[in-house]
Amino acid sequence: MAHDGAMPTLPRLTALLLCCALSLSLAADAPLNLRLQGGGRACSGGLFVRDRTLEWHSSFSTCRSTPYRVLARTPVESKAHYVLALQRPSAHCFYRLIELEQVGEFQWNATGYQHYADYEHRDDPAWLQGDPDGRNTLSCPMHTR
Repeated sequence: MAHDGAMPTLPRLTALLLCCALSLSLAADAPLNLRLQGGGRACSGGLFVRDRTLEWHSSFSTCRSTPYRVLARTPVESKAHYVLALQRPSAHCFYRLIELEQVGEFQWNATGYQHYADYEHRDDPAWLQGDPDGRNTLSCPMHTR
């Protein structure tokens, strides 16, 4: 049976699939590079996520540049979601865990959690309806700079 070149051969198809899988894997492992700006009483300031460090300056908390560890990563175009654990937060940084969720092309929601347990209970109705002062979180709408 002659091959007319209209259909890719099995080796070509396999190579194409491997390239696609590799590019998706590389995109998932690509370094973060975000420059976000917040406004309002508690959220005024900037959040900077670089390849290896995170820095967040808001009205009531100053998180100087510190290494972070990625706990969760979903880099879907226009709906990205990241959970980052700060490894050595500075003395005036109230948050140990930062959750970043892309909500629009240029809009993000940044939530700082003082304790990992606060992050774990974030969807628990009893926790959400409880004392707001006991939640130890800050949620800020932000936009790219």
